[in-house]
Amino acid sequence: MASGGLIHIVAVGKLAEVKLDLQSGQHLLVIGQLHQRSWKTPEGRNQTRTEVVAIDLRTIDEARSDTWPLMGNMDS
Repeated sequence: MASGGLIHIVAVGKLAEVKLDLQSGQHLLVIGQLHQRSWKTPEGRNQTRTEVVAIDLRTIDEARSDTWPLMGNMDS
């Protein structure tokens, strides 16, 4: 995971366009594929990045008020 416990979310196309107002640290519900990339820096250090390539994402508030099928009752 990235520093601070954040996982990077990758959104492309229309999904990225409609979610431009998201803020770092905002709680989201994400559907997608988990990817982990590793590389070596020019200085020779190994780096790893974990990210989710999103096919759909919602803020928690959107998901609670929406009929998104995976949410069910979040207040339980």
